[in-house]
Amino acid sequence: KNKGLGRVSFEIGDIIKITSKDCFECELLPKTGKPACFLDTGIFEALFSEYFNSPVSVIEIQCYTMGDGKCVFEVEPLTLNTN
Repeated sequence: KNKGLGRVSFEIGDIIKITSKDCFECELLPKTGKPACFLDTGIFEALFSEYFNSPVSVIEIQCYTMGDGKCVFEVEPLTLNTN
């Protein structure tokens, strides 16, 4: 069974929230108390940086390895300091 990124949903606002259920990257990993979806984080960072034509911050705030039942990422455009 090919799961890809799992079942992904989006909430759009000032911060974009991405929820992934059945995450292939970490679902079967042991619980460590730390997020583990580095590939997904990098994919979302590249995708949204290209979309916004500007750097973004992507932080995984929930993960199977943290004891959560899903992975949740927050995507936020970075403000560049031009001083």
